[in-house]
Amino acid sequence: MNSKLKDELINILTELNISNGKYYLQDAFDIIVKLSYKILELLDNELKKYNWINLHCILLEYYSDSINYGTEKIKLNEKFDDEELTNIVNIYIYLIELNLIKRYNGKENIDINNDENIIKYLYSIANVLYFIQINISIINAIKDFQNTKTKEFIYLEIDTKAEVIIKFPTSKEYEYQYNEFKKDNINHNIEMEFDDEKELFEEKELRNILKEELGVDYFELNIILNISNIDKTIFDNKKINGYKYVYEITYDEFVFEILKRISLVPLEYIEKIIKFIILDCNNITNIKNKKEDYLSVDKLSSRKNRFDLKPLVNNENNRLIFSFESIKFAYSKWIRNITYFNFLYDFDLTKSKEILDKKKEKYQNDFSVKIANLLESNGYISFGVDIDFHKRFNNSNLSYLGDYDVIAINTITNVILLIEAKFIKLSRDINELLEQQKEYYGNKEYIDIDANDTRKAKYLLPSEIFQRRINYFLLHREEILDNLVKTFNSVSRSKMKKNIKNININTKLKYTIKSYMVFNRYFKPFFTDTDFKVVSFNELKYLLENNRI
Repeated sequence: MNSKLKDELINILTELNISNGKYYLQDAFDIIVKLSYKILELLDNELKKYNWINLHCILLEYYSDSINYGTEKIKLNEKFDDEELTNIVNIYIYLIELNLIKRYNGKENIDINNDENIIKYLYSIANVLYFIQINISIINAIKDFQNTKTKEFIYLEIDTKAEVIIKFPTSKEYEYQYNEFKKDNINHNIEMEFDDEKELFEEKELRNILKEELGVDYFELNIILNISNIDKTIFDNKKINGYKYVYEITYDEFVFEILKRISLVPLEYIEKIIKFIILDCNNITNIKNKKEDYLSVDKLSSRKNRFDLKPLVNNENNRLIFSFESIKFAYSKWIRNITYFNFLYDFDLTKSKEILDKKKEKYQNDFSVKIANLLESNGYISFGVDIDFHKRFNNSNLSYLGDYDVIAINTITNVILLIEAKFIKLSRDINELLEQQKEYYGNKEYIDIDANDTRKAKYLLPSEIFQRRINYFLLHREEILDNLVKTFNSVSRSKMKKNIKNININTKLKYTIKSYMVFNRYFKPFFTDTDFKVVSFNELKYLLENNRI
């Protein structure tokens, strides 16, 4: 840790009368909120010293260099710490945005070649503040959970004698969960297939509605953000002297150079898009269009006026400051989001989100079939997908159970699998991840529900709905199995588009019942215990192929 910052933090802790020790849940939350105000005040006093335009150019240079480092490593297929680099990039974004919110006209200018220590100090303050803000969000989300697992999941530790004074240790379970979550965020089953994405826009429904709600054409936006790949020499003579990455150009020159290279897009639309990607420095803190007095780092999907999405900054002389690295980074964000059934923000894109959610429903429905086919390729016989007991048994009293997504049997191992298939989006930020956790698992320590609890699904958690189905199956297994065998080639199985004419299943045998909630991504419960196993599709595939079930 920067020695100057370390002294400042000790002074802040002394002033706030905060002692060394471990702090949990509400106590931790109260302390880090106080700390965040004081450290933000420290950073603000530093920012006041400098001219905001000069500081923005230098921060943009460092930010761009970090992005370029990762890009080159990927090109060369060389290993690097992706998580560390992501953190560095995010902290520079945070510092850039704080500077642009304040826009101080301090008297000091920073020399790009000789004042590296100043940037390191500013970065070190922003680094501490950034992680405090992230952990405020996490601890705030977990402090009200009604179970004991949250206490050491993540907590605050203060030790003024240590190298790092303020730490957020985590339990071994959290470390495991987090590492698996990161791994499966790369190796998941979420992407929309190219043909489906193409179909969405060829029908023009999504493209037209998105243009109406977003204010610009989505495809044309991405064409302009991809300009450096169209012509690498554009703006060559506009680089600021002494900088490797940072350019400065008038608005009119920027428009003209784009127009020369993208003749298919009319001038009117080009101007609209360029104005769209100019950051509105007065509204960076807005959350869902509401002005806030703080900069949120945990609710990114509720902020549309972000530097990582709008990389052009207008200085006081109507000149645009930018780097191609920041533009390419914005392009990577915009181009990927629809593939993952998400918008970077969707609070102003209601109709567009409805269309995207309909497409996601198709994948949710197909996901059950995908799992059933996986089981059949690994020795199981599937009784079909979306099996509705109230129709199978002609008993309307069973309608409260809903559909069993997949039921399959292995006549060699005498195992019956009950599968609940869940297709969910990637989490766009930590706040959304914790909200998704709460949506599926609630804040309970253990999922328990009676098989005959007939409450409607809207009053239950998805995990409770599945557990109720499991419990009902366990109570009536012989009757259910007998029915499933008799009605084998039914509508439920026809969705799989392959029939088996003859099956030989002894319904009187004692079968082992195993239950799995299967997600298209890693999504084990952080704080809740369940009687069923929670796995990703990739994990289920591994278990089946290695005879681990």
